[in-house]
Amino acid sequence: MKFKPKKLIEYVAMLGIWLGLVLLFGLLSDNFLSPRTFVTLANRIPALAVVAAGMTLVLIIGGIDLSVGSVLGLCGAVVGLALVNFQVPFWAAILLGLGVGLVAGTLNGVVSVGLGIPSFIVSLGMLEIARGLAYLTTNSQTKYIGSAVQGLATPVAGLAVSPAFLIAVLVVVAGQVVLSRTVFGRYLVAIGTNEQAVRLAGINPKPVKIAVFALLGLLTGLGGVFYTSRLGSSDPNAGVGLELSAIAAVVIGGTSLMGGRGSVVNTFFGVLIIATLEAGLAQVGASEPTKRVITGLVIVGAVVLDAWRHHLTGKKFMLLKQLFSWTQSSSPPNHSQQVVERERVRIARDIHDEIGANLTQIALLSELAKSDMAKPEQAKGHMDEVFRTAQSLTRSLDEIVWAVNPAGDTVEQFATHLCTFAPRFLQSAGVNCRLDVPDELPAITLPASVRHHLHLGVKESLHNIAKHAQATEVWLRMKLAPDTITLILEDNGRGFQPGSDANPGADGLANLRQRMKEIGGSFEQQSQSGRGTLTTLIAPLKNDE
Repeated sequence: MKFKPKKLIEYVAMLGIWLGLVLLFGLLSDNFLSPRTFVTLANRIPALAVVAAGMTLVLIIGGIDLSVGSVLGLCGAVVGLALVNFQVPFWAAILLGLGVGLVAGTLNGVVSVGLGIPSFIVSLGMLEIARGLAYLTTNSQTKYIGSAVQGLATPVAGLAVSPAFLIAVLVVVAGQVVLSRTVFGRYLVAIGTNEQAVRLAGINPKPVKIAVFALLGLLTGLGGVFYTSRLGSSDPNAGVGLELSAIAAVVIGGTSLMGGRGSVVNTFFGVLIIATLEAGLAQVGASEPTKRVITGLVIVGAVVLDAWRHHLTGKKFMLLKQLFSWTQSSSPPNHSQQVVERERVRIARDIHDEIGANLTQIALLSELAKSDMAKPEQAKGHMDEVFRTAQSLTRSLDEIVWAVNPAGDTVEQFATHLCTFAPRFLQSAGVNCRLDVPDELPAITLPASVRHHLHLGVKESLHNIAKHAQATEVWLRMKLAPDTITLILEDNGRGFQPGSDANPGADGLANLRQRMKEIGGSFEQQSQSGRGTLTTLIAPLKNDE
């Protein structure tokens, strides 16, 4: 496998930032640049390192977990209870701590992903639950354990670093390998980038997302073991504020809060930067409030940098840039400029939604086919799906080109397009399409926005018929009035009772109604169980764009 130079540059840049911070505090404090300082740093960061590694994966899929600090405290409390009150072996206590973290992370994932609740709300609730359980477990008292638990935090002879640090480094390396070298890691990036495309590729993202939250819980449990080992005691207040430090380290390492991008190795550099900042401020004599202010500013700065980077690569930056150019001019943009800009934004959105989703789907299916080369039947199935997706991509591209081609800006050309598009769309579903279009059509210009929304309205209606109606025949009729164009789609399918829960495609119909409203048109639908459905789209022939 080839190593990407871009990744090497990122690692060197993060290393340079950390070394710069070390040199800065070395100049401000006479005692900072000493072996003792670096040994102390190495033995303080294992808990934060493993939690931040798991948090990286959660942020990559577009989630967040605010409960890690409290869960770490709970895991440490369970380890202390097991060792002190029940005298269980150390290895068994470790397994209990890991198990508690795994359960907490899995609960976060199941509730958030399964019920569609934002993860920050679910984890905020878990934060309170775990902290309360930590107090109940220890009776709000610190349990002193002693040497029985300190083996993981004791430096190895000849290495000056603890086993906990070595395990944390192994976790970071393993996390980076999983993220960049496995199909599971590709899934994480794809989910964070475009979850809809992952679904279209036939992959259910829910188990993957739940697994990531569970993995973070497991690593948080490991962090609780490390923290308890370093202190030699079980403190119910352990991990307070850890979630902020973990998120700060992840964002400083370049992982996007919007999902789809991140590096576990860079997160480790972020952990080093956070730990060095805290140690350096302590050595130069900064007060506790001052340390909190500076650390908070670093977190905010990292988040602002991430948002700025996100805007630079998106259309929002282009719109802001254009708005800035307008503010520099003596007059605001005229009506025609506004129309052109709306069309440009619409085209960009269509390209992103249609072509971007299909290309992501092709990439995922190709990855699956490559991983299944030893299973010819499965690989063939993936390649067949790639072919079908490529055909869909070609059709989507044709539709986008048609939407921006001025040659289609007449009622006659629009009717010709529909008479070709509708039968072809329904043919794949085995539905016969009959057309009722006037033989003579006036040479009337149809505004681009009107024909675009009408086309999407017809496409959405045909999709609902093919997917839900169980129809064998569809009539597509076009009627013209002096000021309006009317499209009527009538099928002989099973129909539905309006207002009932059995109404298929309800979300799509809401979007369709909104589309027609945007161009000053209207949408009506009449249906009855067993008697088919009648859909009517009415749009103005003149539109102010």
